[in-house]
Amino acid sequence: MKQAIEIQPLQCISKEQWMPLWQSYQTFYGAKLSEEVSCNTWKKLCSADTPHM
Repeated sequence: MKQAIEIQPLQCISKEQWMPLWQSYQTFYGAKLSEEVSCNTWKKLCSADTPHM
């Protein structure tokens, strides 16, 4: 039996909810990005001008 995967827009969560996920992603890949890069990434992900998928 197949289960459907539902992808919700990032606007449905706050930056405060996203940041721990982003930090865990960086830890997993051994990356350490600046706060400036993290904020820029969040803005790009939430921008209607940036096509995602």
